[in-house]
Amino acid sequence: MLQVVSFVSYNRAVRRGRLMNGNSYLTVQEIAEKYKVTSAAVHKWIKEGRLKAIKLGRVWRIPESALREFIEGGGEKGENKAEG
Repeated sequence: MLQVVSFVSYNRAVRRGRLMNGNSYLTVQEIAEKYKVTSAAVHKWIKEGRLKAIKLGRVWRIPESALREFIEGGGEKGENKAEG
């Protein structure tokens, strides 16, 4: 079944940090404030591929699951903490 969502409804959901799949998303600013880093640092992690994010228009959104992976992995792309 095809679900049609109006642009206004979609934008409202995005502003509230939730998309159609039900996942919660954070903004760059929210992550920066929560972890006491600059927004430039968060943008750098996204650009380097260390933190997964999606771009909606001009705004980056980071899935909470991607943030957990980033934190649990020590912030390093491809680093396997199980190796010794």
